[in-house]
Amino acid sequence: MDLSGVADHSSEPVDYERYGFGPDGSPIRDRSETIRLATLDMPGGTRIEFSGDLFSNHIGMVEVGGDSHVGVTFGLESKVSLLDMYTRLVPKDVPVPEMLLKHTARTETEYEELRKRYPHQECVEEPIQVPDDYDELDFSAGTPVPRANPTVHSGFWDCNKGADDFREFACQGDSPSGLIPFCDEHRQYNLLDRWTGKAANKRRYSFSITAVCNTQIGYLRHYYKSAGNWWLLFDMSLPQDQWVSAHWKGAWGPAGKLNRWVRHGVLNTPAGAYFRAFTAMHNG
Repeated sequence: MDLSGVADHSSEPVDYERYGFGPDGSPIRDRSETIRLATLDMPGGTRIEFSGDLFSNHIGMVEVGGDSHVGVTFGLESKVSLLDMYTRLVPKDVPVPEMLLKHTARTETEYEELRKRYPHQECVEEPIQVPDDYDELDFSAGTPVPRANPTVHSGFWDCNKGADDFREFACQGDSPSGLIPFCDEHRQYNLLDRWTGKAANKRRYSFSITAVCNTQIGYLRHYYKSAGNWWLLFDMSLPQDQWVSAHWKGAWGPAGKLNRWVRHGVLNTPAGAYFRAFTAMHNG
């Protein structure tokens, strides 16, 4: 599905974050407590990290790439949980991080069933090398989960390509419940804020794809809003000619639906430095 339509809500390029405020004027508070759950080294050269935020009960999956022959492994998927993504990629004897199981289950009974189904431990310390033939693995997920369709995420991106190419690379995918998409396929300079705005637009997920070009460094940040304040959930620097795909999910139930804000930007910008971005908030 083409998700290139941009939602109405956007910001002027004013850096309120620099002064400790979010795009709506609410204050920014301390960063949450994020721990790394597992790291996967993909055969194409990208690296995937699963993380959990203990303070706010979020889990995330972040993939970084730069090779122009390698695309996003999982894009905007409506029927694929982060647990499915993990078990789709690793051999079935590799332990599953405990927080992935707990966060996926909606009830205590489901949680106990998942603990019986999968080997598990708190975190997987050593990087996991995903086999070259992972598409054909006898993986342990109950239902086969397809890899992101290369005809949907047409796979490849580099800075020699243009807006139409980025739209095909990033602004495609399923249409999850409550989807609010922002496709910024044209060159963006300095910074860009995308957020849900009104209380009626609270969402469980924030998802983004960011590609930086002609700059020493770019960055990506995901925030959520709670008790009238913005909390930094994820912060990453990105070298020139790299892209990053980031999924972050809140807890089940009303507490997991929150206002969300994603900041894309470039630092130390020489003339001609820019980025392109896709952002989506949804309920899965």
